[in-house]
Amino acid sequence: MCDSYSAALDALRDNKVDRVLAPVHAGEPCLECGQERNCKKLTAWAALLYTIPGRLQIHVGMWTCGNGHIVRYDGAEDGLCSTSPETV
Repeated sequence: MCDSYSAALDALRDNKVDRVLAPVHAGEPCLECGQERNCKKLTAWAALLYTIPGRLQIHVGMWTCGNGHIVRYDGAEDGLCSTSPETV
């Protein structure tokens, strides 16, 4: 995945577009009970992803499963290391 983020950043630069990826990254499923997100509402915010070619702004989100567990994005599914909700 790291290579794909670097490639996305390069493509955005080549097209003179802001270095922002639109899709929201969110954890699935709930780690405590296994419930899937299934289009549950996300609370999202901007985070900076540091890559070899430079910084890329992505959007990360959290959601609440039906059992009341808060599911925060930790980057593991995408091979990322999260140091804070604002820096991935």
